Amino acid sequence: MKKSIKRLTALAASAMLLIGSMAGCQSNTANEGTTTSAANSGQTQTSAADQTTKGSEERQKVSIMSLTFNGNPVTEDNILVQKLEEYTGYDIEWTWILDADYTDKISTMIAGGTLPEITLLKSIDSNAVQNCRAGAFWDLTDYLSKYENLSQIDDIVMQNIAIDGKVFGIPRSRTLMRHGIVYRQDWLDALGLKPATTLDEFEEILRQFTFNDPDGNGQNDTWGLVSTKASTGFDTAGLWFGAPNGWGEDASGKLQPAFLFDEYFESMNWLKGLYDEGILNEDFATLENSGVKDAFKAQQTGVYISDADEANSFYTHFNTENIDASLTVTASFETPAGKVAPSTDGFSGILAVSKASVKTEEDLDRCLTFLDKLNDEYCQNLFTYGIEGTDYEVNEDGTVTKLGTGIISLGESDGFNQIMMNVTDKLFKQTPANELAAQVLDVQAENKNYIVSNPGKALLRTSDTYNSVGAQLDQLISDARIQYIVGELDEEGWKSVIESWRQQGGDKVIEEVNASYSK
Repeated sequence: MKKSIKRLTALAASAMLLIGSMAGCQSNTANEGTTTSAANSGQTQTSAADQTTKGSEERQKVSIMSLTFNGNPVTEDNILVQKLEEYTGYDIEWTWILDADYTDKISTMIAGGTLPEITLLKSIDSNAVQNCRAGAFWDLTDYLSKYENLSQIDDIVMQNIAIDGKVFGIPRSRTLMRHGIVYRQDWLDALGLKPATTLDEFEEILRQFTFNDPDGNGQNDTWGLVSTKASTGFDTAGLWFGAPNGWGEDASGKLQPAFLFDEYFESMNWLKGLYDEGILNEDFATLENSGVKDAFKAQQTGVYISDADEANSFYTHFNTENIDASLTVTASFETPAGKVAPSTDGFSGILAVSKASVKTEEDLDRCLTFLDKLNDEYCQNLFTYGIEGTDYEVNEDGTVTKLGTGIISLGESDGFNQIMMNVTDKLFKQTPANELAAQVLDVQAENKNYIVSNPGKALLRTSDTYNSVGAQLDQLISDARIQYIVGELDEEGWKSVIESWRQQGGDKVIEEVNASYSK
């Protein structure tokens, strides 16, 4: 029974491909029992004990390409790999590529028709779109409903991974909801305030955090709201006033970018008011993406609007620095648009099936059955926590406590979890480390009720115009938004920029996005 693990590096890729092509020419004896891995790690013999464990039925085989971060991925004698093969009933041939080389290698292997059966695509970028359209990967749209786990992929995630209305891979699922608001609870207490339940209350907190010395040091050194030049915070404010999340339908059902909606302009006026009053940091136009986190850690602000789980890193920071600070996290408050929370993309790359390596529907079923098994409870927990009894233990309440003694804890599992998908939620939950961590989980669970997704984001990658001039178009709007908030541009100036955006390709982007939306 042949199993091999290949490592492809920038220097050895061509040699590895040659070895792969020669493998089929080995003697029958070699094919029956012994294979040299491309990493030249020696020979692997299928033992009689293994045969007994595997049973009398012939085992399935599958080949996978994934990435390694440190160049020392799991090997076939790794206990995690053995447990995975034992559970699934598949012998797995792995091809490993260094993360830094991954994208280039995929292009090379697609061109040469040498992709393994299942390939991790780290993102659905323009190259992935082109390759899927060209027929490099199977269109799985009509097949997924046949499988217990794969049929349960979230509708929003399916929308986000689609290309021209078709699904070409299984998503590596991520939580759709991370949003929350983190406060300095001790600042609220000092000012006799409570976390906001309405937008008006939130604005008052920002005002008092700016002008009423929440840290009690007698200095005017805090901001109510810190933002950056990135659009994330502005887009969230847009939601509060009823604008869509990135893109949304207008009255006619046509998708339009959020900044074309009147509600978005209302949110810009609200932000401009905060800036004029001195509540929004004056340097937001030049502040990089990490600036909000840095300001919170530096105690320059007591409000953080983004990922609720960032509260855990703030907690660790303050404890490490011996800073006396208490934190709280809340879900969405009432706004003119109700309770709303922006969703994430809900995935990080996909696992696609190569049409060059998988020729028939029968073989496709073999691959999809394997991927379906990887989403079973056992595999989800194996990928995440390792082996029960050595890496973790399950508590009476069904939660998990990490033991810190198993192979994952020892750092000997590089690459193993890169094919983890978790399209269904069968993962054991960890016991929250503290009350704040438990609060974060509660907030994220509550905010799932208020998700506002972005139906246009995935469609942008199918727009040839956006792929060509999208960066320039985005910058045009970003610059104008900043200029309006700081008073360098009035309403007529904003409208003029919108018209320029349309003429420079924006209207064409809208046309192409809606053409894909209708598929």
